[in-house]
Order: sequence, then structure tokens, then C-alpha cells
Amino acid sequence: MTPTVFNLIIRSGLLPQTRTFRNGVASAGGAITSEQARVVDRFLTRPLLSSGLWSSMAALYPFIGGSAAAHSVNLVAPGTYSITWSGTVTHDANGATSNGTTGFGSAHLWTVLARDNFHLMAYAGNSGSPTAGGEFDYWCNNGTPQCYLIHLGSSNRMIYRSNDNTTTTATSATVNGFMVNTRTSSGTKEITLRSTNESAAVASAVDPRAENMRLFATSVVGQACNIRTSSTGLGLTTAQRAAYQAIIENYNGALGRLVS
Repeated sequence: MTPTVFNLIIRSGLLPQTRTFRNGVASAGGAITSEQARVVDRFLTRPLLSSGLWSSMAALYPFIGGSAAAHSVNLVAPGTYSITWSGTVTHDANGATSNGTTGFGSAHLWTVLARDNFHLMAYAGNSGSPTAGGEFDYWCNNGTPQCYLIHLGSSNRMIYRSNDNTTTTATSATVNGFMVNTRTSSGTKEITLRSTNESAAVASAVDPRAENMRLFATSVVGQACNIRTSSTGLGLTTAQRAAYQAIIENYNGALGRLVS
């Protein structure tokens, strides 16, 4: 055990939600240790519940346990919206890493999200090594309009769509760490890249398409990318995104995988 990782962990019993998650991982064929379960309990379950953010999550993937099975399980509702992994995705203590071409995960939950009330979050461990025109997705649905959080090599900036037909390029150069694409209204889309908030007055187009959401690769050539935590659910205000960022960073910091 590394003292700096676990010395702040509450040694009391796990909350029912965390126990259900651990059982769900086991049912999926994976495993997490008692120490890992306490990290999830202390740094995800408890603060998400106390902040009210738990109810904003349709799916949250802690990517803990180091295996494809463990990384497939949804913390807030184990057994629902599980990720199905395809192609080449590497799973270890740092989360899930795609090979940038064939590897992706399908989350089977796109149609549960509302047109103007959703978020997509990725805590990314690296920015890849993009080439001109190369790109990698965090979440996306194929077709038009789209919703995604994606890195475009030719501009070296994060670009995003939010159930609209307009590709918006972020001003911030951040392409790793805590990132959220969100809508809480029909007329404006917002993005948070670490602590930088940006918005664009772009109206949504139509409701989400009836397709699976994908983590990592799409039909375009991608770049290898590591994701350490990811979620989707209801739209998040600026204050909620700040609170959520602190939770996700504390969680990954407890696991020794905080992005500097």
C-alpha cells in the first residue's frame, strides 16, 4: 500500500451504492480490491451524493480494476449501460487506452440523453500525438447532427458539437485532464477544459440519434488516447462543473494518476 494514496481514506463501511458497484464488477467478470473499493467510496460515491451530482449521472465509469470487465461497469447503475469493448483497447491501472484505429467502447445509452440537457465528460491522461487531420474521440454519435468531444490534429485544439451541426474549436489549448461538453439550453453550448469555461451561441438541431455512444475510435483515423474516468448524464451548470472537476481530480489523485 502506498501511504500517500490511502492515508485519507475513511475506514468505515462502504455505502450501499459502492457495494453494489463492487458486486457489479464481480458479476461482469472483473475485480477490484478492498482498497480500490474504499477509494471509489471515499472519492466518488460520497462526494457525488453529498453534492447532489449523483442524480445528474446516467453513467459514470471509474475505470478502476485494470481489466476490460472492471472498466465496463457503470458506477451509478451497475448492470445498465455497460461498455462493450471492441478492437484493441488496453486496460491497466491508468484506465483504458485505445490504439487509435480499431479500439472503442460502445455504451448503449445515447437515446436516454435529452437534446438540450446533457453532459459528456472525459478525464484524459494524455493528448496523443496528433498528425495533421488526425483525430480521436472521447464520445460521439455518428451522423448529423453530432455530439462529441474530439481532438483535431490540424488545429491542435479540442473541437466539439452538442447536438448541432457546427464544429466549434476551443480557444484553450488544453487537450487532457478534466473536460466536459454540456448543454443546459437550446441556444448555447458550453465546454470546460480543466478550469477554463467557454461557450458558443449555437442552437441545437434535433434530438440525439438512436445510436450507441462510442468512447474512442469512430470511422475516421484516430490517435491513441488514454481515459481515466468518463461520464454522461444531465447538463451541468458552471458551478456544478467546478464541483465535479474537484471530485474527479481528487479521485484520480488518490489513485496516483492525476494529470499535471
